[in-house]
Amino acid sequence: MTPALALLMLSAIPVPQPVNNPAEWIMTNDYPSAALRAEATGIVGFRLLIDPQGAVSDCAIIQSSGNADLDEATCRLVRQRARFLPARNEKGEGVIGRYSSRVRWTIPEDSTPLQPGKMVRSYDIERNGTITHCQVEAVSGAMSPWDKAGPLPCAEGIQFNAPIDAAGKPVRKHVIETYEIRIEAQEEAIKP
Repeated sequence: MTPALALLMLSAIPVPQPVNNPAEWIMTNDYPSAALRAEATGIVGFRLLIDPQGAVSDCAIIQSSGNADLDEATCRLVRQRARFLPARNEKGEGVIGRYSSRVRWTIPEDSTPLQPGKMVRSYDIERNGTITHCQVEAVSGAMSPWDKAGPLPCAEGIQFNAPIDAAGKPVRKHVIETYEIRIEAQEEAIKP
C-alpha cells in the first residue's frame, strides 16, 4: 500500500462529533485530591471508542501524564460526560467511530489545602417525603461557610420517598447528618 493510499483510507474513516462542549468534560473542581496533594500535573492523551448510537464504549490512555490518578480521572470523567453524534457510513447508518483528544491538568491557582471541619444538620422528612425544619446544629473549621447566619445547605424541593413504619404506614422521620473533613498525616518515605 502506498503512503498516499494509506492517507486516503485514514481520511475516509468516519469520525463522531461531540454534541456537548469538550471543554466542559473536565472542570477545575474535578482535580483528583491525591494528585492535588502530590502537586501532579501533566497532559493526558486519550482515545474514545464511540458506539453506533453515539455513546462512549471505551476509553484508552494514549499519552500518560505520569500520574495514575490524573489518567484514571480523565477516562472516568470523559466516559460520564462526553456525548456524541455517532459516526456515519456512506449510507448514513451509525457506525463505530474513534475520537482522540488531550487534557492538560494544571493545579488551579486558587486551590487551597483542605482544612478540617465539621457540620451537623438536622431536618424532618414529612409523611409526603418533603423536607421541613432544616437547620445547621453545629459548624466548625472548613465547614464554617454554612453557619447559622449563612445559606442552609438544604436544597429546597428535594423529595424523598415517604418514610414508612413496620406496618407500611407513612410516618414523619427526624434526620441528623454529620459531615466531617479530617486530614490524616501520611508518613513520607525516608530517602537514602
